Amino acid sequence: MSIFQILILLFIVAGYILPVVLTANSKKVKGVEKLGWVVVVLVSAWIGFLVFLAVTTLSSNRLQPTEKQ
Repeated sequence: MSIFQILILLFIVAGYILPVVLTANSKKVKGVEKLGWVVVVLVSAWIGFLVFLAVTTLSSNRLQPTEKQ
């Protein structure tokens, strides 16, 4: 196996593991909900991670009170 093949393999593995690590380290969700998101991201990798970001960002925006000007 050449160095180029090893680098490609490492890039693919890192690309699959990175969303799982980012989801597991997120402070936006806790407990069983976090476990559920980690499973979703494990199954669908980047698509699941993007859905996680969209859902948790939208729900955290709704929970914050809006400022009146």
